[in-house]
Amino acid sequence: MVTIIGIIAIRNLLSRKLDLSDTFNKEAAAALVLIGFQHVSRVGEMRGHSALLRTLVERWRPQTHTFHLLVGEVTVTLEDVSYTLSFPINGEAVTSRSDSSHQFLVENCIVCFGRELGPQDHVLGKVNIAWVRRCRDTELCDTQSLLSVVFSDKSITSLNSKFLPLLRDFHRISGYIWGVASLAHLYRSLCRASRYNCKKMDDPLTLLFVWSWERMPLLAPIPCDQLGDVGIPLARRWSHWHRYTRYIRRLTAYFRRGLDDMRVDDFIWRPYMGVGIPDVLAPQMVMCSTQSPLMSFKCIEWHPTDPVRRQFGMQQLPPGPAFNLGCDHCKRLTGAQNHEWGHIYSQ
Repeated sequence: MVTIIGIIAIRNLLSRKLDLSDTFNKEAAAALVLIGFQHVSRVGEMRGHSALLRTLVERWRPQTHTFHLLVGEVTVTLEDVSYTLSFPINGEAVTSRSDSSHQFLVENCIVCFGRELGPQDHVLGKVNIAWVRRCRDTELCDTQSLLSVVFSDKSITSLNSKFLPLLRDFHRISGYIWGVASLAHLYRSLCRASRYNCKKMDDPLTLLFVWSWERMPLLAPIPCDQLGDVGIPLARRWSHWHRYTRYIRRLTAYFRRGLDDMRVDDFIWRPYMGVGIPDVLAPQMVMCSTQSPLMSFKCIEWHPTDPVRRQFGMQQLPPGPAFNLGCDHCKRLTGAQNHEWGHIYSQ
């Protein structure tokens, strides 16, 4: 155990600064308003901390999808997704056909962006983000903001072509449950990062950092009372925070000690009391405390609310046994792919 922790301590799991592109397109912004996703482009610059990330990964348990702290088990839930990113959690599943063929990539790019990729604009079934940005500057779309915040991979320079079929009808985008998909991807990233040989983490790291700062103020870069009241998504109020040298120089040992010394009252169990929720999301909030599978293409994870009942204002009872996803947990596919995930999960 000591050896594994020693290896984890020298890993820099934070693959990049969590910075969005500083370019702005008025037409794309207007299109996002039409489908209700203007908040995605307003999240702004988000910077994490590699030592804090390592410390959280050390406390993550893949068997339960919770962080094990001395104050009890805690985790990121659908409620956190709703308030942090303001993504819908009720609607059509983020899943479709995934096909690694070149023909699938070309056909969907033509439908989505009205043009064909050049040889330098894609690699191994992934679309170059720079090419998507060039399309964004001439077309009424800004899907790059949504996908780069939530689903970008470790390379941060490309997007998986499997999402393209979901973007063919621009006005249907808001009907997908992006909140569920983003939480599923976060759970999967944490489970993989907990392995000793993992070098980097996938997104959505914005969700993880804002969750830790909102619920554990002792670990935050600045006091919460110095942040403005911007409403949701709450990630906006952590954008562009001044990077105090004193904070960014803090080592993993500082955050480990902070978690070990944390008292029950130091963890904010109900951080969203008094925070308004848009009318379009309000009816969905009753689903936040449900125990259910979270799915997005091949990614399937379990939403464990039973061990974290205090986060929903309920009395914490002894939790039942952890749900076992079996071989579907952290499934990794290699080689050529041609899967219709909606059909697979319906069986």
